Amino acid sequence: MSTSLVAPWADPALTRGVHLEEEYHTPSCYNVRPAAAQTKMNLFAEETLFFIFYACPRDALQEFAAQEL
Repeated sequence: MSTSLVAPWADPALTRGVHLEEEYHTPSCYNVRPAAAQTKMNLFAEETLFFIFYACPRDALQEFAAQEL
């Protein structure tokens, strides 16, 4: 049994002296908002558009792929 593995719901009185990891923050470079797929439909190959059309039934992407095809 590990002496440094602590459950998040453990009693704080029992975890004294145990090194716990600091809270993790996501780097700002991961907070990028990608462009919507429909703005790039004209860049996709015909095979990709067919895949989107058949793989996304009743979805807005299916409609955008159909318009591009």
